[in-house]
Amino acid sequence: MHTRHRHRRDSLPRLRHAALIALVIGAPLAAQERIDHRWPLDADGMVRIYNFNGTVRITGWSRDSVVVTGTTEVFRGFFGGGTTKALKFGVEEAIKGPTPRSELTVFLPARARLWVRGASTDVEVRDVAGVVDVGVVSGRVRVSGSPAEVYAETMDGDLEVEASPSYFRGKTATGRLTWTGGGDDVTLATVSGAITVAGGRLLRARIESITGDIRYTGSLKPGANVTFDTHAGDVWLTLAKDTAGELSVDAPFGSVLGKIYKGQGGSPVLIALPRSGTVSLDQGVTITARSFKGRVVVVQQ
Repeated sequence: MHTRHRHRRDSLPRLRHAALIALVIGAPLAAQERIDHRWPLDADGMVRIYNFNGTVRITGWSRDSVVVTGTTEVFRGFFGGGTTKALKFGVEEAIKGPTPRSELTVFLPARARLWVRGASTDVEVRDVAGVVDVGVVSGRVRVSGSPAEVYAETMDGDLEVEASPSYFRGKTATGRLTWTGGGDDVTLATVSGAITVAGGRLLRARIESITGDIRYTGSLKPGANVTFDTHAGDVWLTLAKDTAGELSVDAPFGSVLGKIYKGQGGSPVLIALPRSGTVSLDQGVTITARSFKGRVVVVQQ
């Protein structure tokens, strides 16, 4: 079921008056429609949100309902509807000309499955414990809380995640990708954006860029297999002091500055790595760091 909300008849005089003022002073008319809608939704229901220009701020809460407030341009309108299991709402994309800017604030069940799509749209997701799937073209995406899974992509904007989902897929083109957290199955990729990962433990991860730098600070779970790969950027790895495993580095046209400090009888041992090679510290984890033209720097705290 879909409902479309239009401006009321008693708003027409105000709109005409605003248009007259805009004509006199040469300013564009920016008529706005207030958005205020509520729907019931199961705790693990599905929510799809569309906003192609503007912002979407989403917060998970303990209620079995969805509340949407905000503003949008009057003559575009807002659509929405669904059932207690699945709900869809948003602002229509302009067929011709620029799409109007809309500001949406959303509260939904914390365990809901969330899906958001936009173009020039900034998206912020907080306190959602279900699956989070966000895709925009040029906006900034930020996710925080305890989501079970995260799929996040922004082509020209920055991606910031402060969470430790077990499954994480993150992608940008020119935007920076910053992640504070850890996970069991992770793939992060950029074209030219820098990737910075800190604070968590990894199990299986592939982190790669074409020309962007990669920086990682953290620890690895037992049996971990992690790859850091960039063509023309630098790879900087700062590993926790208890990291033990096999380290493989490769920088055929770059340089390697490897410092692996591992306590032996109370005295640290410095292992200098060649430009390309493998160092076996202990059984446990496998770390691969590659840069075709850049530097690879590995330091154990």
